[in-house]
Amino acid sequence: LPVTEVSGLLERLLEEDRSAQKNLDAQLAEIEAQAEQLAGLLTKAQAYRKAAADLKRKEDEQQQQLLQLAKAQSALETAQATLPQQEALAKAITEAELLLPSYDALDAKVKELAAVLKNQAAAQTALQSADTLSAGLTAEITRLKEEHSALAEVGAEKEKLTARRQQDADRAEQLRTLLSDLETLDAQQLLLRQKQAAYLKADAESSRLLQEYETKNKAFLHEQAGILAGTLHEGMPCPVCGSRNHPAPASASEEAPTEADVKKVKKEYEKAQKVTEKASAEASRHHGIVTTAEDAILRQAAQLLPDTPAEAIRETVQIQALTLAARIRQLDGALREIGQKLQRKATLDTLIPRKEEALADAEANRTAAREQIASYRTAAAELEKQTAQLRATLRHSNKTEAEAEKAALQLQLNQLKKALANAEAAVNRGKETLAGIQSAMEQLHKQLEEGTDTDTDALEAEKAALLTRKVAVTAKQRTLHARITTNEAARTNSRATLLNFGSISKLAEQ
Repeated sequence: LPVTEVSGLLERLLEEDRSAQKNLDAQLAEIEAQAEQLAGLLTKAQAYRKAAADLKRKEDEQQQQLLQLAKAQSALETAQATLPQQEALAKAITEAELLLPSYDALDAKVKELAAVLKNQAAAQTALQSADTLSAGLTAEITRLKEEHSALAEVGAEKEKLTARRQQDADRAEQLRTLLSDLETLDAQQLLLRQKQAAYLKADAESSRLLQEYETKNKAFLHEQAGILAGTLHEGMPCPVCGSRNHPAPASASEEAPTEADVKKVKKEYEKAQKVTEKASAEASRHHGIVTTAEDAILRQAAQLLPDTPAEAIRETVQIQALTLAARIRQLDGALREIGQKLQRKATLDTLIPRKEEALADAEANRTAAREQIASYRTAAAELEKQTAQLRATLRHSNKTEAEAEKAALQLQLNQLKKALANAEAAVNRGKETLAGIQSAMEQLHKQLEEGTDTDTDALEAEKAALLTRKVAVTAKQRTLHARITTNEAARTNSRATLLNFGSISKLAEQ
């Protein structure tokens, strides 16, 4: 088709699609309005059914609450029947309160007698303790003095052991030093072997490169004749011999090394040779270090272990070091025991006089305790007589028992009062709860009278149908939108083509 017809056709298609798009927009608006109205109806229907369910639940709660209120009312009547008993208990409590002061004198006498008996028992215990302490101190002082005499020579023994221990420690330190030097020598010898191995490896590499260089250099020199022959022509003088006749010139080999190859190998050989020389110097220097260390160890061994072969030095050092270590441990243990003995001796120097002073105090306490016991016995007999006379005039043996009886009566009265108060409160709470339930039921009845019981399943089905229509209309909108976008782009391109065609026509006319 011509461009102008295509453009017109696209314009008509666009108008039809835009008209269809407006129709779909109107359908979608109508669907959404219906969905909104349907949602309102569904919400009201759900609210109606919820109110009906709530009313049924409240009716059940009312029945339960009526039963509970009846039980609370019965409990209240039972509690009210205890009022005469409460009055009798209150009277008994008052009588018990009036009798309490009569027990003060008895309590005072009982406490005074208990204090006297306690002091008497304490004095008796003090006497027994003083007897036991006196006998124990006498025996202990005798034993401590014997122990002190046995420790008289412990100071001299410590000096003797200390000297022996220092002598062994000095030799052990010398052996440790020699053993450490042997371990250092082992490490140096290992390092020497490593350096010697490095030298041998470097020497082998430099020898290989030297051989490679000599081979390639010789091949290069032999090949020079063939290289020169390639430049000779009959009748021209040879640059080597000057002859103008060349009956049998040498030919060049394709595998012959170049001068650059020879120089490269030579350079690698010279570098490897320097590495070999350096490795040789390192091995030689470290050989001197090892030799010096071996000489020093032999001199040390000659002083510490005379007549010991060189190959037996290490084992001898280890054996002697272990022997000395065991002996030093024994000496340390002995010195610790000596130290404890010296400490004990110093303790005894101050302990024995203190024990003798304690023995004198114990004897004085024995005399004082005997005098106190006699005095407390007389006072206790008089207080027991007075307490017996006072106890015969009272109902209980002490004020505590009287107060316990009063407390029991008061507890019983409080329980009855509390039961009555709880019953009254339960009845009041039950009435308030019942009133709240009934008020809620009235509200629910009113809500049901104003509402309508609608079929929610039908509403849900209608809602689903609207959603299906909405999805279909939305899909059509997307299809139209895509087609409109494509046709608008095509129309724009056709217009541009027309403009370009017009410009070309004008240029042709000119």
